[in-house]
Amino acid sequence: MTRRKDVLIHFLRKQSHVESSNQILRFMDAVLAFWITGNKAGIESFVPPDIYKQINSSGPFIDGVKRIMTMLRQQGDFASGSAPDLER
Repeated sequence: MTRRKDVLIHFLRKQSHVESSNQILRFMDAVLAFWITGNKAGIESFVPPDIYKQINSSGPFIDGVKRIMTMLRQQGDFASGSAPDLER
């Protein structure tokens, strides 16, 4: 885990340590939606431009997570109300 170079997760971890508001929950929802759709537009308002540019919509840090999230969503394994609102 210490050698992972996933800039999105690194930034999310750092933000969760310093952010103590509902904003971090919206950020986490946006990350979940990104993992399901592969569309990073929803996370743009949460990360600095230099971080956003480094986030890929596919690749070693995204593809496996996207498959798992899609499978969980299709199986209905998200509790009611906990799945990201993909209509945003």
